[in-house]
Parts: sequence; C-alpha cells; structure tokens
Amino acid sequence: MAAKAGEGFAIRLLNTAIASEKALSINAGIPAGEAELELLKARKLAKDNLNTAVTAARRCLRTRKGTSEAVKLLNSSITETNSTGLVVESNLAYEQMMRLLEQQEAMHNLTEALRKAAPVAKVNETLMNDSQPEIVFNRSGFEVTHLPYVNNSKDDGDANFDEHIRALEVAIARAKALGVIDPDMEMRLEHITGMKDDYFALKAAIKAGNASWIAKDGVSDSIELLTAGISEALGDGLVLGVATAKKLLGLLVQIQPAMDEYEAALAQGNISLNTVSHMGEALLRLDAAVDTYKKLHLKTETPLSVGEDMIAKLDRVKKAYVTLKASIVAGQVSLDREEGEEAAIAELNAAIQEASAVNLQRELPVAVDLLHELVHMNAEHQKMAAGMSPSL
Repeated sequence: MAAKAGEGFAIRLLNTAIASEKALSINAGIPAGEAELELLKARKLAKDNLNTAVTAARRCLRTRKGTSEAVKLLNSSITETNSTGLVVESNLAYEQMMRLLEQQEAMHNLTEALRKAAPVAKVNETLMNDSQPEIVFNRSGFEVTHLPYVNNSKDDGDANFDEHIRALEVAIARAKALGVIDPDMEMRLEHITGMKDDYFALKAAIKAGNASWIAKDGVSDSIELLTAGISEALGDGLVLGVATAKKLLGLLVQIQPAMDEYEAALAQGNISLNTVSHMGEALLRLDAAVDTYKKLHLKTETPLSVGEDMIAKLDRVKKAYVTLKASIVAGQVSLDREEGEEAAIAELNAAIQEASAVNLQRELPVAVDLLHELVHMNAEHQKMAAGMSPSL
C-alpha cells in the first residue's frame, strides 16, 4: 500500500492469512486485514482499467479513430485512480486524455481551415474549353504503399536493438528517396525504439532493485521502478530481462510484510510470556517469522537475536508450565489416595524450582500449597510407621 505496487501478491497473502486465522477461529486483525484487502482490490482494478484506457488512447493517437470512446475511458480512469490514492497513475491518465483532446482539436481546426479555404464554385458564369486540361501535379509528397518486409527488422530476443533500428532507418530513407512511405514500417521502427527504451529502463530498475535487496533500503522506490518497467516491457512485447525483474520484484515485495510479521510475532510472544497462554501458537508464528527473517536477510530495528532469545524463552516457559501442571495433577492423585507422596514431592519440587527459574507465577501458588500438604501427609505416614515399629 505504501509503494502503490504489488497489489496482486499482497491480495494473495492477505487472503491466505485471513483464511488461516478463520480456520483457527482467531479474529484478531481480521477486520483490519479485510479493510486493506478491499483497498488493494480497488487499486488493482483501477490499475487494470487504467491499462485498458491507456492502450485505447495509444491506439487512438496512432489511428486517429475512436477519440470520444478513449477520452471517456480515460476520464473514468482518472476518477477511479484518484479515489484509490493512485495520484501518479491518475496524472498519467490525465496526460493521455489531454493529448487525445489536443489531437481532436487539431483535427477539427484542420477540417475547418480546409473548408474555409475551399473555393466557391460559380455555375454558368464563364464558358470554358476543358476537353484537354493542362494539369501540373505536385509530386513533392510521398505515396503511401505497402513495402516488403525488411530483413533483420524484427526483435530477435537479444539486447542489440540498434541493428534492427538501423535496418529500418536505412529502408525508410531508401523508400523516401523513391517517393514512397510505408506506415507499418514507421510503426515497427517506433516499436523497436520503444523496446530499446523499455529494456534500458528495466535494466536500471533491476540495478536499483538489487541494491535495495542487498541494503534493504529504498525498497518502495525499487518496487515502483520494477513494476513500471515490467508493465512497459510487457506492453511493448519485450521479453528480455522481464523474468529477472519479476523474480526480483517477488523478493522485494516480501520484505516489508516479513518485517511487519516479525515485529507482530515478537509482540504476540511477549503477550504469551506475560499471560502464560497460547504459547504453542506464539512459538509457531515466531519460528516462521525468524525463518523468513533469515531467508530474506532482513535488517530491522529489533535484531534477529531478540527473536531467537524469545523462542528459547517461550519454549522453556512452555515446558516448565506443562511440567508444573503435570506434577500438580500427580500430587493431587497422591493426596487423594494417600500414597506415593515421596515421588510426588520430588516431582513437585523439581517443577517448582524450574518455574521459579523462568519466573513462572501461574499455578505456582497451587503447587506450593499442594507440596506443603504432601510433606505434611508424608510426615504423618512416617510417624505412623515409627509407632508401629517393635520396641527394642
């Protein structure tokens, strides 16, 4: 949401997280997650609609057809992108719409100028002999025709775009020398030139993305550059470098969510330690967050060692709590049956010592009271045994 990029990936992550929480009957964070999900879906839809509108606008600028429909699409896209906070995208749509309107106005002005310049015919005013008119043609322009395919003018998948550009430029120059032009050839030249620009923009985005991946800095800017670069490349049919850019983008968009998840897992771990509850869930979440931290080589204000220490502490407290509860149950059984108190006392003593060592207070008073009762019962049993012994 901060980078205004990677909505598709974020939507999938949120959907999975919400489904997992609902499956575990956990409600914490779901309303906020669903609210963010709605905004992300709205942004993704706005971007998809913008791409459709911009494509229509580019086609219109090239063919000079469908201006009204393209302007309507762009106007709708401006409103939609603005409402979802996509200011940069809204400006792009606005610029495209202005270009279309300027073209439309220019065509209108040209038509008006031609209409006004047309001579007014005067019927039957003068008799003329035009059986053999003398006409001088102005051949200074170019004849529009379809020319054969230019060898080496098509992209072959490598980074040498100049070879195709040169081939087309030479062919266009030769055609003009012969007084003809081929619009398709000019469009291919524009397309190849655009692919070249896309490739170098994508290379710059990949370089920035790699730097962000190493330093874990400027991630949002790199995500925006990569997203724009991939979009432009795919729009022009460029394949070279796109797979690398997509892979890098997939890594970068995980960084901020992983950092947020690490901090959230630490917070849940602290709560579990203080309340001595849901420690199993906290351990699982923190384990996963720490593994992701290591995998992505994150750099956060809270270092990795804090998470690792908390995992060890949670594990020890959990084991101490389970042992204490088990020793309490065994002690109560021994008290009820009035037998086996010595083993129960030893077990309770060890559990109480471990609980005290990890500052575990829950159930500790119950264990201490039970220990006193067991010690008292054991003393009574020893007195009875001493009284029953034969006198020497």
